[in-house]
Amino acid sequence: MAAFAYNQEALVNLKIEDTSVLDRLVDFSSARAAHLKKDHSQRDKRMSLSEAVAECVQDGDIATDTGFELLRPEGEIPVTPAPSPEVLAILRSQVDPNGVFTSIPGM
Repeated sequence: MAAFAYNQEALVNLKIEDTSVLDRLVDFSSARAAHLKKDHSQRDKRMSLSEAVAECVQDGDIATDTGFELLRPEGEIPVTPAPSPEVLAILRSQVDPNGVFTSIPGM
């Protein structure tokens, strides 16, 4: 038995006898919950390889591990240089004094 009331004429036209299969399509509470979890920002969600590739990650690793299209720049892919000791000191003392991000091994 279906949980919702459907237009009988539409059901006949669509040749749907068991309306319980439609219930999950009009279950407003779960549909609303799923909708609220989505990222609704109006932006391009792709990223360039220069954004995605760190110094120790190879180009092919990123391309095979992602589930989305990567924008490939023309020519050689630039490598982000490691921060200088001065920049690291500022990051550790002023930006992240509790070591939440800068206490990662190797930083």
